[in-house]
Amino acid sequence: MRAVWQWFIHQPPANELSDQLLSSPTFFHSLRSPLSTLLINLELALQSVPDRAQRLKLSRALSSAKYLQQILELFSRTDRVNQTTAFSVLEVIENVQTLTARDNRKLVVCGNVATTDRLTGQQVLLQEVLTCLVNNAFETRSHRLPPNSSQVVVVIAIKLHHRLRLQVQDFGAGMDPIQQQLALHKGWSAKKSTGLGLWFVKLALERFFDAKLQLSSKPEEGTIAWFYLPLGS
Repeated sequence: MRAVWQWFIHQPPANELSDQLLSSPTFFHSLRSPLSTLLINLELALQSVPDRAQRLKLSRALSSAKYLQQILELFSRTDRVNQTTAFSVLEVIENVQTLTARDNRKLVVCGNVATTDRLTGQQVLLQEVLTCLVNNAFETRSHRLPPNSSQVVVVIAIKLHHRLRLQVQDFGAGMDPIQQQLALHKGWSAKKSTGLGLWFVKLALERFFDAKLQLSSKPEEGTIAWFYLPLGS
């Protein structure tokens, strides 16, 4: 996914091999074949497994695989990235709930958004932005929590006149002022990860939604990430 993000936001690939892969039509085709096999096997397994808990896990895996298929189809053609359509705010949030669901996670959603409220842009891109923020929030676990306890993250969607405020809040480790300044820079991470998640979110919002990612955080109290988008008429 890192190579796809680099291509998507028009950043130079890390080396010539990445450049050759991303410029070749066979790159995305080589990803589609195993993904199609995965989708077929997950659907067959879902039909044959009677255990409810196992079926739930298979359903989550199938949803993630279908979502990855959507992303590959979008990224495989540059003309699709700039195409915009109207889509439901609630549908985006529901999809993110499915994609980020885990046994030890609790995602709380609240706000005043109606089923008729719509945004304009690329739905898959906004879902990826929100999914990145939610996953990042779940990963910033506080040291105060017992090892096997559930992590809670809150997504708030609030209409303010003709704008929508989307907010993701965690109650994890938080960041000090210096870490907060570094958090949106490429390659920096307090979790020893790739450091691409928040950087991708920032650039995707700025480039494709004309929006600005904002952060507020305190050590051992958690982090709030939010941005505003114009609502359709």
